[in-house]
Amino acid sequence: MARHGTRSNRQRHSRRPGGFTLIELLVVISIIILVSAVTLPTLIPALQNRQVNEGARILQGALAGARDAAIRANAPRGIRLLSDPVLNGSGIAACNRILTIETAPDHSDGLVMLPGQPIKTMSGAMFSPLQWGFGAGLNALNTPSYPFPLSSGGDGVYPPYSPLLTPNANGKPYGVLMVMQSVFTSTPVYSSSPVPSVSWTSAPIPATPTNWFWNIRIGDKIRFNDAGAYYTVIGPMTVTNPELFVNDGNPGGATIPGMGNPSSTLRVTYPGWPSGQVTVQPEYLLLVNGIDDNNNGYVDEGFDGLDENLDGVVDGINEFTLGVTTDSSGLPVPEPEAWLGTQLQQASAAVPPAVPYTIVRRPVPTQGAREVSLPAACVVDLTTWNLATQERSRLPVDSLTGTVDILLNQRGQVVPTTVYSSPSAFPMDSAFFHFWVADRTDVFAPTNDDNGNATYPTLPMPQGTPGYPPVNHSQLLNKFLKRERQLVTLYTRTGQVVTNSIENFDATVTGGPNVPYHDAQLGIREAK
Repeated sequence: MARHGTRSNRQRHSRRPGGFTLIELLVVISIIILVSAVTLPTLIPALQNRQVNEGARILQGALAGARDAAIRANAPRGIRLLSDPVLNGSGIAACNRILTIETAPDHSDGLVMLPGQPIKTMSGAMFSPLQWGFGAGLNALNTPSYPFPLSSGGDGVYPPYSPLLTPNANGKPYGVLMVMQSVFTSTPVYSSSPVPSVSWTSAPIPATPTNWFWNIRIGDKIRFNDAGAYYTVIGPMTVTNPELFVNDGNPGGATIPGMGNPSSTLRVTYPGWPSGQVTVQPEYLLLVNGIDDNNNGYVDEGFDGLDENLDGVVDGINEFTLGVTTDSSGLPVPEPEAWLGTQLQQASAAVPPAVPYTIVRRPVPTQGAREVSLPAACVVDLTTWNLATQERSRLPVDSLTGTVDILLNQRGQVVPTTVYSSPSAFPMDSAFFHFWVADRTDVFAPTNDDNGNATYPTLPMPQGTPGYPPVNHSQLLNKFLKRERQLVTLYTRTGQVVTNSIENFDATVTGGPNVPYHDAQLGIREAK
């Protein structure tokens, strides 16, 4: 029995321990590598396509969430698409992040007045109850600044530094309108008899500062007495800044001599001051009226965010005088901006009254908002938004920042948000906004055909597309769209959002760029 037990122990100890040999492990690894080599070419594109689909879902959810937020707040809410810091440049434009936005509070600090008209006396002399002009400080405008480059000017009324502010027949700026802060709560009384004079019925009281500089931005809207037309703020901006805040130098408010250091270079002289006269330096705004004043087919050319003369520069200096003749001195004449309604009467008075106003400001990021990034391989392709072909996204892109603001009201309707939002400038010729969501590897710079013309198509299409690649477009011969594409479509009148795959392409028909959008706009395909 003992010998039998000993043999059993020897047999048990002589067995090979559990596990795999090196040869077995190498065989398994080889099988994994072989299977991976076969499946990865299919798996990786599938994962990338999944990112595109996920990006479209995130974008669609953000748009739906903006409308829900507008309903809860009973005020417009929206999203801002932020530029992709890697892809943008060399003809490519794309966005890859989302930020929630809302309307900024209205601004109504202080009172405003319009510069009055010079009065002609019996002797033929011109009498200005309010003498207003620019001081030497305006020489600071010697550097190019938005919205237009200005050269230097000297002391006196209306220095000839720009045709936009050259006085017209009434002695007012020709190409822009101007409104200024009312420095006092009351206005002097003008009398034409026996000689033109201005006097105060009571001691002047300083008014609340308007606080425009470094608070109000170019593109904000101003209305007077809470009635009548809205005018668009287009300046001044002597210190360039990415938010387009109006300013006439460093931050600060208008002051009265003896009460602080002035920051504005506009000077207004009040004759009839109890001790003779007083010169003050109020804040001021430059405006346009949203009307085609010279009937040339363009509304506020140079201040509408469009490239009317197709020179590749949006709101270039040459657009300010588009389609107009020169004056007697041979200088180009900008569109003669004019006051409307009650403001026309006020600007024609000798001493316009001080009136309240309201400035409706452009959207700002929601307090505490955080960026939401699209999947790493996914972007919204904005490359051809400003070209006639519009082969990718069709959205109101800010030409200065490359961002896109989409603001929805409680009914789901899109609220114009571009810098110069007016019916003519706002791209609402159709009732749709289209977001082209694609893989980063399918984003290309537009190319011209072999004759140098930007004819359709300027961007790659999928392999097998009828008429693609075109025979006269050698730069597209070896370029194709290879990844998944999704078209997120926002109905700007209702707020409905749908997502469709982009499969319909045709390079042979007239109006070919519209083919991929046709199904989404007609509602043929169901939203995913």
